[in-house]
Amino acid sequence: MHRSKPACTIHAFTLIELLVVISIISLLISILLPALQSARSAGRTVKCLSNQRQIGLGLAMYSNNYSDQLIPSGITVFEKTRYYNIHWATLLHMGRYMEVPLDTSGSSANGANESVGGGQYCPEGLTDRGTNYSPTSRTDKQNRRYWAKWLPATNLRVDTWYSINAGLISGPDAQDKFDSYPYLGMSDSQTDQSVLRLHTIGEILKPSKLASVADGTFIHNKWTEERIGARHKNFTTTNILHLDGHAATYATDILATDFTDPVETNKFPNPFWRLDQ
Repeated sequence: MHRSKPACTIHAFTLIELLVVISIISLLISILLPALQSARSAGRTVKCLSNQRQIGLGLAMYSNNYSDQLIPSGITVFEKTRYYNIHWATLLHMGRYMEVPLDTSGSSANGANESVGGGQYCPEGLTDRGTNYSPTSRTDKQNRRYWAKWLPATNLRVDTWYSINAGLISGPDAQDKFDSYPYLGMSDSQTDQSVLRLHTIGEILKPSKLASVADGTFIHNKWTEERIGARHKNFTTTNILHLDGHAATYATDILATDFTDPVETNKFPNPFWRLDQ
């Protein structure tokens, strides 16, 4: 006797079941997404610390080649018919102490062999140039933009997303800046390099405590503590390289807010910013 096979019964999801599945997926996403974003942010912080340690090696090699002198935060050089001020990151690149990759295709919007990433780039930084060096707070976007200097003769432009602990040897307080900060530099208007005096590694008494390079823009130049930026962990922490070459993450709100006086600066002793701390 021939028997027919029973027909397969297809069970369709009801609307309520679909809504339950969708709500479960949405709940899982809401739980996992912040954790994923936090992990990515932590990864960028670690990468930034690695970049700063790489900078520390470059600074140490520079000093080794210059009788233990610390690198200038900026110097003025003569090219063709005029003077140009270049910063410490350019000096590291040109001396091959810490080279950065260059866009040599000519496609750069700035018409230069411009640096593209590398160890001078903070992964929490913005990719546009700083329009001024006067941020209004440590969370100001200006602190996440890069500082660039251009050399026309070589068509070279090196960008850095980091601020160096320096003062300019200019103005009536030039001697005070020399006595106070590890790095010194020339202003754009200074053309006589003989005015530039530099400290040596041997003069740094507490290198493991003294700030060298930090998240931020330009140099604080004694007065502008807002140039030290809060970039990490939802704009609450700052990565800082020390003179001994180690880098660490600090809560931004424990950093010094006054670099002009050792008494005021000592109220926030982690890390040190002045030589007399």
